[in-house]
Amino acid sequence: MEEIFALIKAFNRLEERVIALTAKVDILVKSPFRKITLDEKAASKLLGISERTLATLRSEGKIPFIKIHRRTLYRTADLYRYLKDNVQKNENPLERE
Repeated sequence: MEEIFALIKAFNRLEERVIALTAKVDILVKSPFRKITLDEKAASKLLGISERTLATLRSEGKIPFIKIHRRTLYRTADLYRYLKDNVQKNENPLERE
């Protein structure tokens, strides 16, 4: 019987931690201070390309960037817009017949 009470107590502690963590995640997601810029490494990872390819896109004017001293930053909104604008819709070959 003591084991059951110990398990219930452990489960209740776990449930409280999950609820607290969920609340923190909600605050971070809705916060106006969430990351709005990314460095080159994070931006290239988000896009799924190399840092060199990102630099090429930047130099071709395809992706806007912010230069502060020696740091190059990218707004997440610009990166998501680039992804959205460059999604290629694959035709289903079965639909053509």
